[in-house]
Amino acid sequence: MGVAPAIEPGGRPFGSHHRAFWFFVASGMAPYFGAHSPSMKAASLKRNKWVRGGVVALMAVLALLILAWLAVPPIAKSQIQKIASEKLGRQVTVGKIDFKPWTLELTLNDLRIATADGSQPQVVVSRIYADAELQSIFRLAPVIDAVTIDSPAVVVTRKADGKYDIDDVLAKLAAAPDAPQSEPPRFAIHNIAITGGSFDFDDKAVKRKHEVRDFVLKVPLLSNLPSQREITTEPKLAFVLNGSAFDSAALSTPFADSRKTDAQLSFKDLDLVPYLGYIPGGLPLALRAGKLDAELKIDFERAAATGLKITGRIAARGVKVVDEKGAALLGFDTLEVALADVRPLERVVHLAQVTLAAPSSGRARCSRPAQPLATGRTTPADPKTAAGIQRDCAKADCTTGWRASRQSRLERR
Repeated sequence: MGVAPAIEPGGRPFGSHHRAFWFFVASGMAPYFGAHSPSMKAASLKRNKWVRGGVVALMAVLALLILAWLAVPPIAKSQIQKIASEKLGRQVTVGKIDFKPWTLELTLNDLRIATADGSQPQVVVSRIYADAELQSIFRLAPVIDAVTIDSPAVVVTRKADGKYDIDDVLAKLAAAPDAPQSEPPRFAIHNIAITGGSFDFDDKAVKRKHEVRDFVLKVPLLSNLPSQREITTEPKLAFVLNGSAFDSAALSTPFADSRKTDAQLSFKDLDLVPYLGYIPGGLPLALRAGKLDAELKIDFERAAATGLKITGRIAARGVKVVDEKGAALLGFDTLEVALADVRPLERVVHLAQVTLAAPSSGRARCSRPAQPLATGRTTPADPKTAAGIQRDCAKADCTTGWRASRQSRLERR
C-alpha cells in the first residue's frame, strides 16, 4: 500500500504530487500509487477495464477517421457523377474531392456539366468548399459554418427558333415526381460566398450576346432554425453586365414572419443598345440609343399587409427615339426622376423632382426656363400651344432644361 499524503489543517492535500494522486484516485489507480514499480503500474493499467475501454474507443475512432478520409472521396465522386447525370440527362464529371473527417471539411474541385451533345461544358465550377459543424448532430439539422463557390461559369444559348439549349434539362427536372408535402427541413448555413462568377448568353434569335462578369454574392447567414429566425443578415450582390457595373446591399430577416428587408441597388451607364432586339416589332417608334443610372432603396415587410416601398433616383441619358422610317422623332440629354415614396402594391407614386435637360423633337432642340410643377407633369413656362412651341424650336436651338421642382403626388384609387 502507498503512503497517504499529509493533510493540511484545512483538509487539503499539499505537495507536488497531489494532483497526480487525485487523478489516480479518480481513475481507480490509487491502490497502485507509491511503492509499486513502473512495470507493476503498467500491468495494473492493462488490467483496468476503464483504461482498456478508453484505448479501444480511441483506436476505433482513429480507424473510422482514417477509413472516412480514404473512402469518402472516391465514393462521393462516383455517386455525384452517377446521380447528377441521371437527374439532368447530361454528363456530369468531378475532378477531385477532398474530405477531412476530423474537421468535417469537404472540397469538390472542377465540377463540369456538359452540353447536350457533350462537345463542351455548359457549367463549370472551379471549387466548392463546405465546412460542417459537429452541432449538426445535436440539432438533428445541417449546420454549415461556411460554403464557398469559386469561379462558376455558365453558358446558355437561345437558338434561332426561340428554344434554349437547356430545355431538355428543364423538361427532365419538371417531369420528376413531386416530393410528399412536409415541413421544410431545418438548416443553418453561415458565410455563403460565390465569387468570380460569369454567365454568357448567346441569343441567336436577335443576334445578340450578353455577358456577366465578376459575379459576387455573399450571404452571412441563412437559417430557419427557431433560435435563429430573427437574426438579421446582410447579403451583398455585385456583377458587371455588358460592361455596366451593378452593386447592391441589404439587411434582411428572410425566415422571420415579417420577411423584413432593406435593400440598396445601384448601377451606372447601363447601355440599352444590347436590349433593343427585345422590343416588340411593329411599333410606330423605336429606341436607338440610351443609358440608365439608378440609386434605389427598397424596403419590404410582410405584416398585416405586404408593404413595398421604393425611394431614390433613376436617370436616363442620351436617349434617341426614331419613327418607323428611321427619322429622328425625339430625344434628350438627361431625364432624372427622384422617387420620394413609390409603393407599387398600393398604387401610390410620390415624386420629389423631375428634371429634363435638352429635349429635342425631330431636327429641332427646344427647352424652356425651369417651371415648378404641382401636378407631377412637366409643362413649359410659356403657355403656348404645342404647335407654337414647335414653330419657335424650328427657328432656334435652345439648350436650357425643364425641371419639376415641387413635390407631386399621383395616386390611383
